[in-house]
Amino acid sequence: MAQTKARDAVKTASDVISALKALCEIYQVEHATYHVMQNTVSAVDSPFVRTTYPAEWVGHYLTKNYVNIDPVVLKVMDSHRPFDWGDLEWTGAGLDMLRDARTFGVGEFGYSIPLTDDGKGRAVLSFNTCATPSAWAALVEAHAAAWRDIAVAIHHLAKAEQNSFVDDMRPLARRERECLALAAQGKSHKEISLILSISDYTARGHLTSARLKLKCRNTVHAVAKATKLRIIDPV
Repeated sequence: MAQTKARDAVKTASDVISALKALCEIYQVEHATYHVMQNTVSAVDSPFVRTTYPAEWVGHYLTKNYVNIDPVVLKVMDSHRPFDWGDLEWTGAGLDMLRDARTFGVGEFGYSIPLTDDGKGRAVLSFNTCATPSAWAALVEAHAAAWRDIAVAIHHLAKAEQNSFVDDMRPLARRERECLALAAQGKSHKEISLILSISDYTARGHLTSARLKLKCRNTVHAVAKATKLRIIDPV
């Protein structure tokens, strides 16, 4: 039974991408994507995405900034119910994006299951295929109910993967968080030192320490990462 195989595949997968590849094979679809969207940072943010889409399409999607007009993403941000992509309005920029996607081997048929995470953000599991309309309709009818349970299992696996990444980092001290938060507001080392009543040298030291703990190249990168990980509040 496909549902049993899918459930076992997710349960034994070492990471999300391995689980997605297994699901594609089990359900005979070309692509699967798990995408976290946290709307506390911006309208749509994507700190954690795992997909079997071609790298060329992913790069093109990001370059064209399609996330802001993608009907699937917009629907996920506005709905808690699973939906077939055929029920969406593909007009204007969204339709142009779909046509563009076809040139990269991405199918026009898909099914998405939105997920919520303690009210702090949203995630979605999506399947995509180049199958015929009749074959796709039969697949959805047979497996849509099971996909909801599979989506929850993928969500738990993703959270475990994210948590293991966070657990590998040393926790930031209070002063390090304060300095990063002020840096996020555009404050210079000197301004940070005046606000916190510490020396400029100490302010630099706290920012450097925070950057190293977060394993970032520079302060800008550290601020972005700390914001996405909810270590500091978004500006």
